[in-house]
Amino acid sequence: LAEGHYEWREANDPFEALAGNTLVVDTEGVHRIDIVAPDGSRVDDLVIAIDLTAPTIDLRSPEDGAGYPYDATVVADYDCSAFGPSGFGGCVGDVDSGTTLPRVVGPDQTFSVVATDGAGNRAEVTHTYTRFAPPIEFDGFYSPLVNGVWNEWDVSSQDSVPFKWRLYRAGELIVDTSVVTGLWWQPVTCAATPAGADPIGARVAAQSADGLGIQILSRRMQYEAASLAAGTCARFDLELDDGSVHHAWLAFVKKK
Repeated sequence: LAEGHYEWREANDPFEALAGNTLVVDTEGVHRIDIVAPDGSRVDDLVIAIDLTAPTIDLRSPEDGAGYPYDATVVADYDCSAFGPSGFGGCVGDVDSGTTLPRVVGPDQTFSVVATDGAGNRAEVTHTYTRFAPPIEFDGFYSPLVNGVWNEWDVSSQDSVPFKWRLYRAGELIVDTSVVTGLWWQPVTCAATPAGADPIGARVAAQSADGLGIQILSRRMQYEAASLAAGTCARFDLELDDGSVHHAWLAFVKKK
């Protein structure tokens, strides 16, 4: 501004001197400023919007810290608001609100929403959740083992004992052997009935008696039967990464 005695006012307030010909407006809101020159003529009519308030986000789904089953339908649900004078800018999530989230299995799944207003203020909310893997379906051990009973094995034959099984998840065959976290044996008393044996599964009953092809698609263990004495029994434990343990029962005999 040129040298002289300028005055200013906001809205319809009384005019006051413009000190140093400098006007500082730093409070939030919409400011309507009139500036007049020493001769009383209007110099400018300003509208200044100052927005210091960040927008808000209401992210309702997925819930933070939630755990969802594999087959659960989880729909993104959120909205954003801006209360400052600059108005609403945008509200963007990883997917649009109302959209079903993809079924990605595992912990530490994240969903984020970013909101902006007309002044460039920004807010972000992130929720972390878990999508549980479907349970593992164990269909029992396959021939030559029989589920839920003592399996006699001739130690004099020097043959190894083949352990074969199939695992399913959500109806699909599992070929990743990393789901097997343990496979070991321990001597047990040769009781009349094996305790804790797994019943034969529906899919096992539908398979051919010789279990053809099973050992190609599942993990196989060869146990040297000759290392145990006739008249003893052993339990073999198959542990899976869902925490379940399945058992096969062997009674060692000598037939020659």
